[in-house]
Amino acid sequence: MQVADIQQQELNRAQRELHLQMAIDEARQAREQEVALRTEENAQTAAFNQAFLNVMGMLVQAMSGRQEQNSLPD
Repeated sequence: MQVADIQQQELNRAQRELHLQMAIDEARQAREQEVALRTEENAQTAAFNQAFLNVMGMLVQAMSGRQEQNSLPD
């Protein structure tokens, strides 16, 4: 009876270790997916910011040119 109990305990331990490893692997995969998502979001934000700055630069140039035209003597 003791041998059977020991074998059952070993089986239970192995199953707990397997479940724990599976949970660790799932958590790692979730973190990796989260990092990939955040990286993509950051890239999109940076692209938007750069485009916005480009538009603002063109607006400043256009406004600057307009002010120069208005200040030229006729």
